[in-house]
Amino acid sequence: MAYSDGNFSKSSTEIIVTDGAVELYNTLKNSGFNVRYNNPEDEFEIY
Repeated sequence: MAYSDGNFSKSSTEIIVTDGAVELYNTLKNSGFNVRYNNPEDEFEIY
């Protein structure tokens, strides 16, 4: 995640959303963020 001067870098920050969060995914994607759905094989936990 890239963060500087109070802003996230859209190109280098990856946002992972849970399956079924279609509206959130589409909103972020349409805003230019690098977003993808959670993969069960990821080592990240989404809360």
